[in-house]
Amino acid sequence: MLKKQYTEIEKSRLIDLPQFPAGLLIQWLSTKPSWMQQRVMKQLTLKH
Repeated sequence: MLKKQYTEIEKSRLIDLPQFPAGLLIQWLSTKPSWMQQRVMKQLTLKH
């Protein structure tokens, strides 16, 4: 993952995360604590 991509994800809002490619998002999430991974995945699976 490029530093630029990582920075873009870091600065984005939770509701903007689905706009990123899934592989890139999973790669970013793998660097985060498990509690954050769970919350992000829960948010991504919610239906609005």
